[in-house]
Amino acid sequence: MRFRKRATHVVATAGLIVLTACSPGSSGESAPAGPVSTADSGPASAVTPISDEIIAAAEQEGSVLLYSNANPEVFQPLADGFAAKYPNIEVRNLDLDDTQIVERYKSETATGAPTADLVMGSSQLTLSAFVDDGHILDYQDPNLENLPEAAELAPGMTAISLDPVVGVFNTALLPKDRQPRSVADYVALAATDSGKIGTVAVSNSFAYHVVASYLKHTGEQGWANLEAIGRSAGVENGSANIAQKLLQGQYAASLFQSGAIRPLLVGDAAKVLNYDYVTDGTVLVPRAIGITARAPHPNAAKVFLNYALSVEGQNEACKGGFSPYRAGVTCPYGLTAVEEAVGAENVINDGWDPSFVSDHDAIVTRWNRAFGR
Repeated sequence: MRFRKRATHVVATAGLIVLTACSPGSSGESAPAGPVSTADSGPASAVTPISDEIIAAAEQEGSVLLYSNANPEVFQPLADGFAAKYPNIEVRNLDLDDTQIVERYKSETATGAPTADLVMGSSQLTLSAFVDDGHILDYQDPNLENLPEAAELAPGMTAISLDPVVGVFNTALLPKDRQPRSVADYVALAATDSGKIGTVAVSNSFAYHVVASYLKHTGEQGWANLEAIGRSAGVENGSANIAQKLLQGQYAASLFQSGAIRPLLVGDAAKVLNYDYVTDGTVLVPRAIGITARAPHPNAAKVFLNYALSVEGQNEACKGGFSPYRAGVTCPYGLTAVEEAVGAENVINDGWDPSFVSDHDAIVTRWNRAFGR
């Protein structure tokens, strides 16, 4: 989830973090928050480039346009790396939420207006329907043979990132022995600190995927945990509101936050806030990318997709807060780091599970009841 509604999080939270630098008693440097890792993700696979013919055609097209849920700060390192490798292809990114991506593309193609070459988003409900309606090119990038089977989410849609859920907490309010690192810890905290836990509403696509995936693996016990937390938790529409209230001390901790906050918790922010993965089940939310069926620059789209899924591109994407998952990528926030922190057996990667679509209304209704919505 990134973040205007789904999370204005990276931009808004970055602004909040700047404000903490001016807070009383703030001085000096501090280490990054959380379990940042230098774990080895293994040897990189052989390079699987796009053909010279496609590259030549892409350079003739001259540009590629994405509609994505990655804001400029998140997207820029990936764009810069692509520009350095392919200086004759301009890359542009329009920051939209997943629903806006779909609606804009459909409107433009209906009127014959220029539209996106690729789309990138995190909402399975929105994007799987987009695929089913024939708006994504059924194209497999050469990198796919070197990616895990779960990387292919639907015909033409591949995970560019597996974004983990985290918990964030105010270290001034919660001493180390009370800082929650599991859903069970949040249940215990809810029993003693009523109103001091924040979470994002299940109407947010990232939050919904996390809840649905968590419940798939925990069933009624998972519902019991959420209901225990929900009785005394605050619910916000987006991560920016939670970050602000955490910094101000209105919340002591937040559950099921997007891991995109991790690179921001450095310096003064790391003196106030810390994060951890969910040790009894860290859910991964796939961020999908695919070439549109009506792409004006289909060859440039193929070149960008190839770069974005390569080891080189994934290393650059990491700098903006993406969570790479393929071998050979050195990233303190990648899948290897998450597995090192909680154990591979405690990482939940369901990809695009059809039940998350079919069970959507029932899950949302029960969640809203549990959280007093």
